[in-house]
Amino acid sequence: MMNSKPMSSALMCVVAFAFFVCIIGFNTFNFHETNGMSGLRTDMPVAPVTCPSVTCPAVPACPACPAMICQCGAGSGDSTPEHSISDWASGIDFEIDHHRKWTCGETCFGPFEGWHKYERDTKLKGLPVEPHQSRICELLAGVYGKSGGDKVKLMLDHGAGPFTNLGVRFTCPPSIMTGVDAQVIAVDPLAPLYNDVLNEFGVHNTLRTAFCASEGLTKCVGNGVFDFGIIINALDHSENALAGFIEAIRTTKIGGISCVYSIKNEALHMGGQGFHQWNFDQRSSDRHWIIGNIQLSDEIDVDDIVAPFAKQIDLQTVNAKENNLGLYAVPDHQMFVCYEKTGEVPGGL
Repeated sequence: MMNSKPMSSALMCVVAFAFFVCIIGFNTFNFHETNGMSGLRTDMPVAPVTCPSVTCPAVPACPACPAMICQCGAGSGDSTPEHSISDWASGIDFEIDHHRKWTCGETCFGPFEGWHKYERDTKLKGLPVEPHQSRICELLAGVYGKSGGDKVKLMLDHGAGPFTNLGVRFTCPPSIMTGVDAQVIAVDPLAPLYNDVLNEFGVHNTLRTAFCASEGLTKCVGNGVFDFGIIINALDHSENALAGFIEAIRTTKIGGISCVYSIKNEALHMGGQGFHQWNFDQRSSDRHWIIGNIQLSDEIDVDDIVAPFAKQIDLQTVNAKENNLGLYAVPDHQMFVCYEKTGEVPGGL
């Protein structure tokens, strides 16, 4: 016969607490779903991992979390020692300190003037930032036509930092292209730390960056998902720049576009400080994108490597354009390169 004694007060407390935890968990899941994070992995273990120089945040993450943030082991299944940086984690404090001061404002960072003031004000409003907005729209209009906005519905900004340059939603000035109203997914390997900074300064109206490193994008968002992807002034900060870009192509649909905007040879200019380890340049003879490393002697011709599944788009006309919205010609010390995905990326790269 079953025991019919009333439930003890202690047991009732345990049941009530469990119910409370379930409700909180359900609401947290809904929060992520309604903030543009659907499709990202949120079911991974959350235990912190202690590494020689940094402790991984205890947050849901992609399968590669401990390796990507802490570099306890290989950063990606595709990473190879000759094309990766062993002490990537040593740059984390430098990067977070920069963004914390930037978010804090003039009290911490110093005066913002000209474009830098515009950039900060625009990002804090969750809007697309010029000149990237117009330049991307000029590119898209050149590929799909001025009225081809329906071809671009989902965009990825990887290495986005605490504030994506694409805005909460990406739109185009009608004078350049009509019909673009794209959902944006923003990811970064330091997202948990960046989100702590935004919480500290009460910034809650922008698109929050989700956790994912460029080298592990398909583990986080899948294969052949996006119409357009870009990484702005960040791929040269990654552990494995080539692997990160190939992963970005993997996440792009066939016929879609993956782009990189970067300062040329920044590792050289920065003396290898912080995350600045990779040098990017375009060879003048054929416009091929060349990757070098401040610690390594070899150079990588990206165009040759991706030729079986992607081709570079000729952007010389786009890169020279200017308008009265904030677009200016790409300076000689910067580069904007984009590739159209023409086939599936083979395994092993």
